[in-house]
Amino acid sequence: MVHNFTVRRAGVADLELVLRFAAIASDLATRRPLGRPSGQPLPAHRSRYEALLCDPRRHVVIVEDDHGDAAGMGVLAEVRTGPLMDLPAARLSHVVVERHRRGQGAGRSLIGAAAAFAEQIGAEHVVAGVVPASREGNKFFARLGFVPLAVQRVASVQLLRRNLAVPDIAIDFGHGHTEPSAGVA
Repeated sequence: MVHNFTVRRAGVADLELVLRFAAIASDLATRRPLGRPSGQPLPAHRSRYEALLCDPRRHVVIVEDDHGDAAGMGVLAEVRTGPLMDLPAARLSHVVVERHRRGQGAGRSLIGAAAAFAEQIGAEHVVAGVVPASREGNKFFARLGFVPLAVQRVASVQLLRRNLAVPDIAIDFGHGHTEPSAGVA
């Protein structure tokens, strides 16, 4: 059943709600809670999300049903598609819709808000962050016309140091942190 949803910008008063959705998104991304009960935010995230809610360059949006009950959230920002393909775009990230609200139109409302934001900033594209392991999420975005732009992978520096078969490399990037100098094979 499709419901009527509205999307509004979140404010600092929505911090607890945003933390709850962020915890759900984290659980979905990792497929397990990160050292906490499922659906519970990490305490360290509170100040980071409070700063996010006050950041004029990013817009946390909440999707609500016609009764004012929150069904999901996302984060909008103006970005460039990449350093080599320098096109303005609206980025929609940290998209989460309550499991029991999926298939009702909440996600489409978030995408509609991203399209409206793109038009407002003069961008012709919307870039969406999707967890690679989320088959449901990837299918949803593909059905709406999203195509893969790039795959980003993440690894800890400690893991890379252990797995690389090259000596430590030192390059001064102007941050004051250098390692012993060596060449790359």
